[in-house]
Amino acid sequence: METLAFSNAIALKANFKTLRPVKCSVTPPSLVDHSAKFKEAAKHGNLVPLFRPIFSDHLTPVLAYRCLVKEDERDAPSFLFESVEPGLKASSVGRYSVIGAQPTMEIVAKENVVTIVDHHEGQRMEEFVEDPMVIPQRIMEKWKPQRIDELPDAFCVGSVCYPCLVYLTI
Repeated sequence: METLAFSNAIALKANFKTLRPVKCSVTPPSLVDHSAKFKEAAKHGNLVPLFRPIFSDHLTPVLAYRCLVKEDERDAPSFLFESVEPGLKASSVGRYSVIGAQPTMEIVAKENVVTIVDHHEGQRMEEFVEDPMVIPQRIMEKWKPQRIDELPDAFCVGSVCYPCLVYLTI
């Protein structure tokens, strides 16, 4: 499993043994087994987005986040990103919610020192670089993302770009 500072909720390297099941208290609607589709996509690439449409009257993004991140895990890295429909000022109408927890990898940049924590391998490395953005680029070069018809193009990009924009605007 490999992600960039984010979770198995967004993108997974094809490694089925390391997934932790997540249970929510809300009863899910009937599910279609997409494992064959996932396995086929994993044959052609090593980064397959996982997603699940959920109607907001069944499970809110905050409740879904709380199902993934228990109170005693609140110090661990996790996130909840929500998009809003373009053109709707002060609207609470969301288009997508992206939730993640239990990252396989974290990349933390403070000035020119980049720390890479690989939770899957149990390794921690520090590197001094002129441009901290070269580290995520180097890691992502190994990725072969697979497009999923039900998701817009480059859907996983926001999870990578958001923290990068924060770094670049400071």
